[in-house]
Amino acid sequence: MRNENQNPGTLPPGLYYVGDLCYLPEEVIGDWSEFCNHFYPDDKPPQSGVFTDKNGKKFANFNTFYGDGLFEDLDEDVYYVDSGSIGCYPIESSELAQDCDGQVVAFEEEFDCEYLEDGTIRIGFVEIYTGYNDGDGDWMEIEEEDGEVILTEASEVSQ
Repeated sequence: MRNENQNPGTLPPGLYYVGDLCYLPEEVIGDWSEFCNHFYPDDKPPQSGVFTDKNGKKFANFNTFYGDGLFEDLDEDVYYVDSGSIGCYPIESSELAQDCDGQVVAFEEEFDCEYLEDGTIRIGFVEIYTGYNDGDGDWMEIEEEDGEVILTEASEVSQ
C-alpha cells in the first residue's frame, strides 16, 4: 500500500478533472512544484487524500499502487500517470482540461474519495484499479487510446 498517511474524505458537488493532476495547466493549479507541497510537506511524511489548496478549493490526490503507468477505471477509460498519482480537482469548464489525459466528471452530490488496500482509487463512482495485476496475479494489458478528455455526467451512471 503506497498511501500510508492518507486522509480520505468528501468533496462537494461540481465539475472535476479526474486523472494525474500534473497534466492540469498552471492557470488551474498554479506552479506544480509548489502544488506538490501538499503531498510532500517539509515537516511530515508524504501525504495523500483530501486537501484544501491556498485558494480554498478542496481536491483529492492518491498515489497509485506501483507509480507511473496506464490505468483503467471500471468503464475501461484509461488514465495516463507520470506523477505516480491520480486525483480530482475542481474546474470551471471542461475546456480547462481539454489537453489533459483524464476525464471531466460532473458530480451532482457530495462524493467520497478514498484509496483501498488493493490499489483501487475511488473518486465518487469512478474506481481506478492501479495494481498491475487482475487480483489473481495475472498481468493486465491496457491498450493506449487517444488522450481525449471525456465528460461524464454523474446522473448517467447507475449504482
